[in-house]
Amino acid sequence: MPRSAHRRRQLEEQSDPQWLKVKLSAVKDLPGVGRWLKRRLSLDSIFDDIEGPCPPDVAPEQEVFGPSSLPDADRLALFGQIFPKLAPHIETTWQRLVTATYSPLAWEPCPFRAPDKPVVVARIRDQWFASLVQELEGFDPDPEWVAAWAGHLDEETLDASSLVLAAVIDTGGKQGEAVLQILKDSASNQHDIGIMGAHIIRALLGCNRPDAWEFIENMLLAAQREEGLRQWILEAADSAHPGAFRHMLGVIAEHNLTRFAATVRAIDVWFGMRWDSMSVKHAHSIVERAITLLDSKKERAAALAGKDPETAYLALWCEATSDAHAASLSACALVKDRAPERRWVGVHALSIFGLVEFRDRLKDSLADESLAVAARALDALEAAWPAVPDEKLSPDTIRFNAASFEQLVALMNRLPAKDVAFKPLVFPWGRTKLPAHEVGELLVRFCPESSAQRLIGLLDRLDPDSRCAAARLLAGIGRQHWTGIKVPNPKPLAPHSREALIAMLADTSPEVRKQASVLLASEPPTPAEIAMHESLCERSASDTRTRALERLAAQPDATAIASAQRLLAGKTATSRAGLDLLRALVEKGRAHDAAVALA
Repeated sequence: MPRSAHRRRQLEEQSDPQWLKVKLSAVKDLPGVGRWLKRRLSLDSIFDDIEGPCPPDVAPEQEVFGPSSLPDADRLALFGQIFPKLAPHIETTWQRLVTATYSPLAWEPCPFRAPDKPVVVARIRDQWFASLVQELEGFDPDPEWVAAWAGHLDEETLDASSLVLAAVIDTGGKQGEAVLQILKDSASNQHDIGIMGAHIIRALLGCNRPDAWEFIENMLLAAQREEGLRQWILEAADSAHPGAFRHMLGVIAEHNLTRFAATVRAIDVWFGMRWDSMSVKHAHSIVERAITLLDSKKERAAALAGKDPETAYLALWCEATSDAHAASLSACALVKDRAPERRWVGVHALSIFGLVEFRDRLKDSLADESLAVAARALDALEAAWPAVPDEKLSPDTIRFNAASFEQLVALMNRLPAKDVAFKPLVFPWGRTKLPAHEVGELLVRFCPESSAQRLIGLLDRLDPDSRCAAARLLAGIGRQHWTGIKVPNPKPLAPHSREALIAMLADTSPEVRKQASVLLASEPPTPAEIAMHESLCERSASDTRTRALERLAAQPDATAIASAQRLLAGKTATSRAGLDLLRALVEKGRAHDAAVALA
């Protein structure tokens, strides 16, 4: 039997099938823990009801529990009940996570830290412990077991377990040295059980041991053509111990490792450059500048005051690896700069740092005289602050959304009718145009329901999805309501809303026409609206004519016959619509004699 298959079989034998049941029984006296544990192990997301990522310092409002909310004694009891043999090391790791990295956007890992932001730290801790439970579910391991068996577990990286191993190594003593040796032996294929895996790299780079960093350095230098191993090491470097990351940058510079494609890709990802391709020379320049900026606060200040916007951005990035809040304050100063390139850098930095207390600066940048800067602020707001139902928003977020809506309306009104191209700033991937429909998408997202009627004059500049959402806001049912579902407890429509929805029955998009029809279903046309519906019968889209006729047929018999008479007197298309209206009345047993006579 192959070794891996044999080890997997051994793992299955060690796994307790009653593990979850036992643990739920053990934590039943800890309020909220049982429900939380079941949710985490069923892989339910804590963002179930949120569209998009949540900023790192805004707790999801529907999540009622996290281990960080427990008193110290209860938290220690939780650790002891779930993983008795690891409990002290879990607590040590928990305390170390004050300086752990966070990523504002799940799909864009960034090595930023916010040690003075309790909400950021709490989110990091809660997510870390949830991941640890998922990685080690079914087992009752001690540190040596995790070090030896981690490579055989199903998880690919075991980020949470690796942090525990790093904490054990830093604690030292016999157990710390034993874990370190197991990881080294596993990496060199000298351990009876352990095998090479990403957990080894993350644990050794995550601890505060230069000798452990040098072990990974030697692996990197020996990789040569082993691009997969090199990629493993580089992917772990930016979220490693700050000293380890600085050490690896030095290794890359000293040994000219930018000659390898994996290194260039890693540099592009680490520093958020987002280049489609980057030259070796440019990559090497970034590494050298980053080393200088990481080592010297004075150099960072000089870069922020200098003329090169890319170096100013690198200075902010390097500052954020230790204190994202301080870096955000520096970025706010750049947002007020005369040069649009430097303002763009400030907005971009605030976007990737993602601290919610600075979102007003991003919102205000929508009014920047440079459309390139305004476009970057627009993208930042779209990526970082999700749309959630108004009833789930905090008062501060409601106020922020309302203010953002005003800025977005102003931005929409200053955009020309046709897209105007502009040059990208700082990075070649920057925007070169700002289409009105993209502004409109965010404008509808942030629109307060009380301001819905202000969307009417902007409907022709929105894309179909945004027009559907705008229609739902006009009907007072909320932008998230699904297009085709029956509207529950519809509210009476305001006159301007009715008029706009009737006009949407002739929209160029079938989905918008369908949405308008659903929203108008319980609202028969008023006498003042009959002419609008009769004019819709001239439209070429068959569903527009059909829905207009359905609404005309909802009139009282006499007025419905009058509509049919006017339609019959019109053009060929409308006269056919008049006959269809008469047929509909007869089929429903209404105004039979008058309809037949008129036909």
